[in-house]
Amino acid sequence: MPEEAGAGVADLREPRGAIAVRLGMTPETLSRTLDGLEARGVIRLLAAGGPGGGSRPPAADRRPAPAT
Repeated sequence: MPEEAGAGVADLREPRGAIAVRLGMTPETLSRTLDGLEARGVIRLLAAGGPGGGSRPPAADRRPAPAT
């Protein structure tokens, strides 16, 4: 699947919980923030384990991030 125009991809090599702690936020806040960035087309989140792996539902099947 080609990348959306303007969407970046980063391989996060640490669990989201560890990244959230480093950023001084809860894992839930980090998840909502990443979902919001994905909804705006800034990033594209891949399922855990890379393309085709993991259990992350497609964006259309997730609830939208709250407006800030």
